Amino acid sequence: MEKWVKIEVQTRSWLELGKDVPSCFPAGEYYYKFPLNEVFHLLGVLTTPVSSFGASLAEYYAWIRYYFTVIDGRHLRLKPEYNSIDPHQKTILSDDFGVAFSMYAMIKMLGIDEVCDGLHFVKELAYDAGAEYIGEIAVNGAQKTPDFIGISNGVYHQIECKGTQSGRGPLNRQIEAGKEQIRNLIFDIGGGETIVSGLFIAKTENEDPPRHESVLVITDPPGSGQKIHITDSLKLRAKEAIARSSLSRFFAASGLPYAAGAFLDPDAGYSRARSVRDEKGMQKAMENAVIQKKMAIQEIADVRKGDDNIFEVSGEKYIGSERRLQFPVPLNLDGNIASGVIIRNGVSKDLIDSIDANNIDNSNMEKSLPYSKRERLIKSNSDKVESVVDVPGYFHSSQIFF
Repeated sequence: MEKWVKIEVQTRSWLELGKDVPSCFPAGEYYYKFPLNEVFHLLGVLTTPVSSFGASLAEYYAWIRYYFTVIDGRHLRLKPEYNSIDPHQKTILSDDFGVAFSMYAMIKMLGIDEVCDGLHFVKELAYDAGAEYIGEIAVNGAQKTPDFIGISNGVYHQIECKGTQSGRGPLNRQIEAGKEQIRNLIFDIGGGETIVSGLFIAKTENEDPPRHESVLVITDPPGSGQKIHITDSLKLRAKEAIARSSLSRFFAASGLPYAAGAFLDPDAGYSRARSVRDEKGMQKAMENAVIQKKMAIQEIADVRKGDDNIFEVSGEKYIGSERRLQFPVPLNLDGNIASGVIIRNGVSKDLIDSIDANNIDNSNMEKSLPYSKRERLIKSNSDKVESVVDVPGYFHSSQIFF
């Protein structure tokens, strides 16, 4: 399923800052082809919380439902029945589409190799590394952190994603709010683009041709706030925060929540509690860290013993899970009728074997996992009935429609 979406790059946002518009972004009016297999699959991987313990919608493959929401044809447009869904469901769909299409476009256009959850990145640097943050770290509103941090060739990009079905006016207001939010984080070194990307999702209309079309707006607002500065002294810490986020997401998606928690936050929040002199928080964190380490060691030992959760892709073995989902109604994939999907997620067996389980809570990640020094390059590809999101040597996720 391929959908063409109009891309609108607000070139003036770069020129007003005296910057060149990145050559990877199209000039003028442009239509970009989005393979829905990859777009929605990537959404499922990127929205898997780095530590969720079975409570994440992504672990229940919620992104699969979105294949049923769009009409057949060349352009992205929602089916008529989604014109009148309740506001809560409409907001969730819009937000997820905004993330899915924005992140697919940014990964492909900017050549992003690795993606980190923005909230985790800011928390790690604001508390553990002593970066300055004025006000509360928030998940929404003016104090919100960027949705994602992406790295390409050592350059850090900030990406804030928006989505709406309500029209260009509401989309423009969302983008203006995103411009304020993305100013909360400033890279003094290695800073790349500060992208706000917003998707308007067109509805099915009775008019022919339709008056409205889906459009993805891309802008680069100035980072003039004074909230968090990533200085040269924090460069290595920033790199480790992203590595921990990536590894934890791989473990969580593969059904290893305790390993995910141990790599994400080896001291279970002790450092953050200490930074604000929270004595009770420090004590609780020490207790939680002992439990977390014990559970992670047991979890890793269990997966090393068995071979029923191992699958092989291109000669490399992965440890994880395979799920077979039967659809309630058939799905038309450009003429290929699917009755269900097989989803496989796994981390590299070599990666699992390299973990020093007894040292898993070491603050130096290279001691607990020397393997982590290898590059993590996210890749995706698809055809009509299959898609793959792959981080070679680390993680493999595939979905095959049948």
